[in-house]
This record gives sequence, C-alpha cells and structure tokens, in this order.
Amino acid sequence: MELLRTPAGPVDGPVHRDRGSRFVAHVAPARSEQGALDVVEAVRATHRDATHVVWALRLADGPERSSDDGEPAGTSGPPVLRRLAAAELVDVVCTVTRWYGGTNLGRGGLVRAYGAAASAALGLLEVHERPPLDVLLVDHPYELTAAVEATLATHGAQVLHAAHGARVQLRVAVPSDVAGSFTAALRDATAGRVLADPA
Repeated sequence: MELLRTPAGPVDGPVHRDRGSRFVAHVAPARSEQGALDVVEAVRATHRDATHVVWALRLADGPERSSDDGEPAGTSGPPVLRRLAAAELVDVVCTVTRWYGGTNLGRGGLVRAYGAAASAALGLLEVHERPPLDVLLVDHPYELTAAVEATLATHGAQVLHAAHGARVQLRVAVPSDVAGSFTAALRDATAGRVLADPA
C-alpha cells in the first residue's frame, strides 16, 4: 500500500527577503478544508501588520486550493501549491506572509519569492508517512459509548469531530486497509445497532 506523506507537525520557515519585502512561510497539518482555513486565520491574527497572507492546501481526500490574497493572480498561491505538490505532501496547509518593502517585485519576482519562502519552510518540515484513511460517520446512543470507543481504539481510528445531542455523532478516520474490519467489528460489538457510513 502506498503511504501518504503528511506533516508531523507545524513549522515556521526563515525570513526570506527580496528588495525590502519580507516573506515567512508556515506549514501545518490539516485534515479538512475548514481546519486548513482555521490555520490561515490564526496566521492572519498573529501577523495583523502583514500586507498579504497567501496560502495553499492539499488534502488526501479533498481539494487542492490556493489564494493570492490580493497579489496579482497566479503569482503567489499557485507557486506555493506547486511546492506542496512537488514535496508529495497531503493533508497540509502552507501560508506565506508578506510585509511589503516599498519596491514592486513584478510577476516573476513574486513567483520566485513566494516559492522560495515555501521551499525554505518545507526544508525544515518533519514528514510523517501513514496509510490512506477512510473517513466514516458513526452515530450511536450514549449507552453504547464504551463499545464504540473500544472498537475505535482497537482499529487505530481517530475522531475528527464529535457532536453530542440526543445521540453521539462522530466523524472518524480509519486506515483504509482496516475500514472493512472496523465496520464489521462495530456492528458486532453493538449487536447491529451502530453502523459506520462513508462520510
């Protein structure tokens, strides 16, 4: 089975300077598009004085997206996205924050500067390799919580989101090679009362 390359944790790159402008990249794991956008907003909140915060994301089971954040179209977000693709990373978001230094860099200069900042951070990144994951929805009554949690633990499943209302609704990630046995074990452990459905 081909393993997926994901960030082991967040990392900040060194400052990249070009004609007075400063660029700093931040790379972080992201298991969902919303999780990636939350990282972007956290970077914006940290660097409120920045001129631009461009970003790119790649998900194993989702979109590839990027944003130029006001820079000329195609000059900032796409070069960052290309660096993520070249590194064969998924479930990842990369922001590059720019503080304008008073000199326009031109389209080619922007492409090079944003790409260089992203590459510098990626060079510091610790990469984790993991099997592909299936994302499943598990809806269960509270009295079956112990049985569900035991099944999750024995199959290496990770809870991505939990909602507690009249019932417990879980969004879980399970290694693809054990997704079938997880679904069967969950059904058996709950006497058929709890099923795992594809998200």
